[in-house]
Amino acid sequence: MRRKVEALVEQTLRPLVEADGGSLTIVEVTDARIEIHLGGACAGCPGLTYTRRELLEPLLRQTVGAGPHIEIHSRRLPRAADAS
Repeated sequence: MRRKVEALVEQTLRPLVEADGGSLTIVEVTDARIEIHLGGACAGCPGLTYTRRELLEPLLRQTVGAGPHIEIHSRRLPRAADAS
């Protein structure tokens, strides 16, 4: 599943987010959970909720199905995750 998520992020999600000045980082991918961090212009953006619910989550669901919990946030990450 991680490869599917990474491919979706690299080919589709990250370019969409970066086109508006944002950044997207995969924090964790397991069979039970996918965690993605949005930074840059996305942090604090009033459109973040819409972007998450109407664009990112549906595309991830198409790729991974209904199984894993998807968490997409813009809260500050620990330094180790920022470097990845």
